[in-house]
Amino acid sequence: MRRDWLEETVVQKTIDVVLQPDIIQHISEKCYEMQLRYLEDNSDIIFFENRLAEVEKAIKNTLKAIETGVSTKTLPARLAELENEQESIEAELAIAKATDVVITPEQITYLLLQFAQPQDDETIDEYRSRVIKCFIHKVFLFDDKLLIYYNINRDGESKERSNVELLEEVLAEEFDQGKAGSTKEALEQHGSRASSYISVPSTAPTIRKETQLCK
Repeated sequence: MRRDWLEETVVQKTIDVVLQPDIIQHISEKCYEMQLRYLEDNSDIIFFENRLAEVEKAIKNTLKAIETGVSTKTLPARLAELENEQESIEAELAIAKATDVVITPEQITYLLLQFAQPQDDETIDEYRSRVIKCFIHKVFLFDDKLLIYYNINRDGESKERSNVELLEEVLAEEFDQGKAGSTKEALEQHGSRASSYISVPSTAPTIRKETQLCK
């Protein structure tokens, strides 16, 4: 098969199984949930909040010591030092929170819908390239089928897996075309990337197997 036929087939399959309203909604909801989990586990925010609490407690204790009449030259200096540290931590905390912008499901849906069809000023080759860069992780070409791995997984893990691991997983699960029919089911039931088989007709034009899709 020719490269343009391969790219067209992969992009069309992506439109058919991923860029559908129910799948887009499903992906949008999962992406939103992942953002919320990330916020809960954000180590930078937790660190600065804990450090700020410690400094505020130290300021309170220092003020209490001053109010009780403890006479020492170090207390006012220590108080000023703590107050400066408090301002610095509050600034760092504000920056950490500002970078954690949560994109709503509606916004994610809108972004995904931009891939459902070419833009007005976009050529078909540019459109295919955009879809492949965003959604396609790997494509395996067999004599009678294509196996597409998408940049979509169940738990958001980004661990890279070898070609052998990806193929062994699919073959071990007997992931045939019938099971691949439900992208949502694949996202829910499979721990790694969602995948899909495409049967290749015997009349398909020939292509070298190491040919790369557009990048």
